[in-house]
Amino acid sequence: MPGFSVYCATKAALELLTETLADEVPGDRFVVVEPGAFRTGLFGGGAPVLSRELPAYRDTVGPTRRATPHAFVSDVRAEAVRRRLAAGATVAAVAGEVGVDPRQLRRLHRRCVGEPLRGHPG
Repeated sequence: MPGFSVYCATKAALELLTETLADEVPGDRFVVVEPGAFRTGLFGGGAPVLSRELPAYRDTVGPTRRATPHAFVSDVRAEAVRRRLAAGATVAAVAGEVGVDPRQLRRLHRRCVGEPLRGHPG
């Protein structure tokens, strides 16, 4: 799944940060809670897909977006759109989230997948 490596890396970073803090700060206890997998909506397609940059996150997300290869971002966005549609979102809602006209989203789907977008209301 595109983007999953970043998710896993952040979990590992938190574990290592906690272990390092435990060594550096005597007298305090640090605990990492790693419950394992459980069902959430994180990868279920319910999250909105935004192609535009939000001003509030420009300083933190902007450098990451500029450093990430365009093809990777496109793959992640395409997968997110697919999941949103599979979760029952309307074409109009998803098109608004990614900043395109619903007709354009339908054309892009047909061009990429080779068949029309069926079973998804306006």
